[in-house]
Amino acid sequence: MTIWPLQEAKIHLGKMIRLSKLEGPQVITVQEQEVAVLVSKQDYERLSGNKQNLFDFINDSPLKGLDITFERK
Repeated sequence: MTIWPLQEAKIHLGKMIRLSKLEGPQVITVQEQEVAVLVSKQDYERLSGNKQNLFDFINDSPLKGLDITFERK
C-alpha cells in the first residue's frame, strides 16, 4: 500500500489509479493523517459485500429444505 500526501495525489491521480489496479489500495494523507483510500473497482465490489436481498439469500441457503422450526418467546 502506497501512501500519498494530498498534493502528490492531485498531481499523480492517473498513476494512483493504475497502481490501485496493479498493487492494491492507495492511501491519501492530509497533514500526515490518513484520510482516504483509493481502491480499484474490483476491490470495491468485493469489499462492498453481497447485494443479494434477504429472500434470495435464504432461498440460496444450503439449509433450504430442512425442517427447522423457530420458536419465538
